[in-house]
Amino acid sequence: MLADYGKLHMSSTDFSVLRPDSVDTAVREWRAALSQGASLRVRGSGHGLSGASLPRTGETLVLTRGLDHFRVDAPGLLTVGSGAILWDIRDFVASCGMRLPIYNGGWAGPSLGGFVCAGGLGLRVPTNEREKLVAPGGEGAETPNRISLSGIYGGFWAQVERLKMIDGHGRVHDISSDDEEFPWMFASMGQFGLILEATLRVLRQSEAGGGLPVGASGRIPVSNPLNPNETDMPAPAEGIDWVYWFTALVPPAEEDAAWKAIGDWSSAHLDTLRPIGGWVGPRLDGAQIGFRYFVRRKAPTPPLLYPRDEDFVTMGVMAICAKIGTESAETALMRAERDFVTRIICCGWSLYCQAENLTRSVDFRTYWGPERWVGFCELSNRFDPEDRINAGEVRPGTCPPPVRAERVRKIAATVRRVLGLR
Repeated sequence: MLADYGKLHMSSTDFSVLRPDSVDTAVREWRAALSQGASLRVRGSGHGLSGASLPRTGETLVLTRGLDHFRVDAPGLLTVGSGAILWDIRDFVASCGMRLPIYNGGWAGPSLGGFVCAGGLGLRVPTNEREKLVAPGGEGAETPNRISLSGIYGGFWAQVERLKMIDGHGRVHDISSDDEEFPWMFASMGQFGLILEATLRVLRQSEAGGGLPVGASGRIPVSNPLNPNETDMPAPAEGIDWVYWFTALVPPAEEDAAWKAIGDWSSAHLDTLRPIGGWVGPRLDGAQIGFRYFVRRKAPTPPLLYPRDEDFVTMGVMAICAKIGTESAETALMRAERDFVTRIICCGWSLYCQAENLTRSVDFRTYWGPERWVGFCELSNRFDPEDRINAGEVRPGTCPPPVRAERVRKIAATVRRVLGLR
């Protein structure tokens, strides 16, 4: 059985697996699975919290980790397979004198395809680059400690030239950044198809940088190897201290009010969640508890991520929950997460639910509202009318949810007891 980073959910034990190592292989195997009536579940690095990439009974799991190829199509344009880890791409282009403008914060978790499906927000600018990237005179509230890559370059969607995707009919689409459906691909949770590769805009580190020669190709070297204990493995029976993140997306003018709400929420759940690694927001024991990424509007904002086509602030808390793998800790964590969701939605703000939705409690039809729901359904009906790709993530009735890890532990304990095992 597989877990994901959230540790609260588990896969079935009855599923088949595809491991394509090229676009051609992925297309061929995907079409063959569709022709056999399969339901398909896509998994990159398993870095999400909601169990979205965990296969249900009878599904076909498509592991994208073999899609780690690259080729240089033109100066400044690098096409990369969707299974490559984003930090590996960052490190590879840096070794060639180039720079990937946007990549995730935290650690080397998301694959390229997973980052697109979640939305794609750039981290705080690394310490050694902050001063030189702050414009003379400052950028309002964007002091060196607070400036983010997305505050300079926009969201990840602003740095992608095109996407190649195969849909629920087995049709391959090349979707350009100029196409109407392009912004809807970001934060779509893989509901429209398997992203095969993305063409990224990369920048020169300096005029003297070596760059990547046009026509070069190969595979992205692994510089940040995945740790299966972080994603694929369930929590141990004795429990483990584990990190979770809770994120709100708010208009810049409402940032102070959002920090007040997040601070009140955090104070209400200190027995469950201990904030770590913050640099902004309310203080606990003298240290600030929050993270913050300003996202500048450089290209049309993905409607499934944020409701308005404008700048916004991504803000929240990373926190440790002790003893994950025990019923009491997980119950408290789920209670805290539902409280966070309720508070943020009641204030009219947005969630980063494509990467989080830990308790799978978001009703997307209500959360998105009529206009975004209709837009999503139109694309879903075009690309995957039979709901065979990552089913159940937006329309829960089309597929059972992943099994709760708590239930698996109880079944295992019952079996051990019946067999007289410890």
